[in-house]
Amino acid sequence: MKQTVLLILLVLFYKGSTAQAYDRSWLIGTECMIKLTMNGINYDTSSFECGTARTLMDLPGSNISDTAGNILFFSVGSRVGNPLAQIMENGDTLVDSLFFATVFDIPAAQATLILPRSNNTFYLFYYSESDSLLASNFGEPDRLYYAIVDMNANGGLGKVLKKKQVVHKGLLGEGRLTACRHANGRDWWMVHQGYADDAYYIYLVTPDSVYPPHIQHIGPSNFWDNSDAAFATFSPDGSKFATVTAVSPLILMDFDRCTGTFSNPDSIFIPTDTFRYNGYPSPLVTLNGGSSCSFSPNGRYLYFTNLIDIVQYDTWALNVQASAVTVGRWDTVGPAGGDAEFYLMYLLPNGKIIVDDYGPGVNGSFHLIDSPDIGGRGCHFRFNGLPTTTNNANVLPNMINYRLGALAGSGCDTVTGISESKVDKSALKLYPNPANSKITVSLMQYYKNAKLYIYDALGREMYKDESMYLDADIDLGGFTNGIYFVRILSPDGNAAAKFVKE
Repeated sequence: MKQTVLLILLVLFYKGSTAQAYDRSWLIGTECMIKLTMNGINYDTSSFECGTARTLMDLPGSNISDTAGNILFFSVGSRVGNPLAQIMENGDTLVDSLFFATVFDIPAAQATLILPRSNNTFYLFYYSESDSLLASNFGEPDRLYYAIVDMNANGGLGKVLKKKQVVHKGLLGEGRLTACRHANGRDWWMVHQGYADDAYYIYLVTPDSVYPPHIQHIGPSNFWDNSDAAFATFSPDGSKFATVTAVSPLILMDFDRCTGTFSNPDSIFIPTDTFRYNGYPSPLVTLNGGSSCSFSPNGRYLYFTNLIDIVQYDTWALNVQASAVTVGRWDTVGPAGGDAEFYLMYLLPNGKIIVDDYGPGVNGSFHLIDSPDIGGRGCHFRFNGLPTTTNNANVLPNMINYRLGALAGSGCDTVTGISESKVDKSALKLYPNPANSKITVSLMQYYKNAKLYIYDALGREMYKDESMYLDADIDLGGFTNGIYFVRILSPDGNAAAKFVKE
């Protein structure tokens, strides 16, 4: 029996895709940026840059890291920063407006997005606003551009090869720039929304082209009031999409990764009487919507914040709106009695959801939902659960599921046209290997409902995690020296690797 287990472990294989762990580290903070790297319950919050960061990353932007967690580059749209936190070669003056290029950036979350191309080159999508529009619509973009960043240049410090490449011209809704892997496992569907209407612009992005959008009108209009609260996200498997603004309902839809189309819109209306601040009406203007939302790792639960509350919805329920459970609430006043509320939330690679603040944000602590796949208060919301040394207001980068691969059996799970570039065929990264006190298991491919097991050379189970998302840190304190086998089981497929404990 033991020999059978070992044989199964040794012959498991995986056919890889272009998915990579570009999300291993996140840049957060403003005056001082820190690099947040997550594995299991452990967080590395080492300093990335202080002093000149204000000129590079003063609002929620985007960043990309390599599999080991080293920052490759980052941007808020008007400029691009290299791994040394310097402006990258040709990485300035990306926008049209002199004001936004020198003083400020588009004041919204999800105003930039990074997508991989091939051979260590990347697309950087970003909004821009003409100076003529500033007087009447401050911060409302009237064009979408992209730049091409080559990280092979300058000894790994990178270079912007092209910039201000037109994707769209015309007034658009702020933020809500997001993407989902195409069912073929290589290309991307990029989505943004129209200005105060029901339009969704859906672009096919391939390694060599950004195709004109197909525009889908669906669901209610996403109204806008210049409050800089708006958000959009896909579920980890790309089958669902959710979006909200400060004055619009939470909209939940299905998404077809093969055709790039939405269906079955469900409007979830938020009761305005939930806006309470320490038991009293919020001093903010009462909102009809919210500021952010995030799916759980298994895609069942959708979390939402209306600045004061964290609410969980069960997307499998017959009546999603009626399934609402308040799992967290702002429980303290802001600094010096001022206002500070929940703002952005994202699903981290370790399967937890992180939440930052809206307002002064001087306490440096982020909030966490530890077990998002569990219904109700069992999801374990922790107020100020992740202390750091940086400003925590409006500082989370725009991240997507870069590790989502092909949708097997979908009818469009093969790449056509341009030949595939050479890719890493390994489903798992184990490091360090050999290991001593701990080892990091990192999935290069998203596996829904993944279960992680570790066996010793005799086939004995030494460790298991039946709710793994993308990354996990494993303490090897109880392991003797020798060879161990890691196995991933999932409805999406299996994967295996081995490491040495010494």
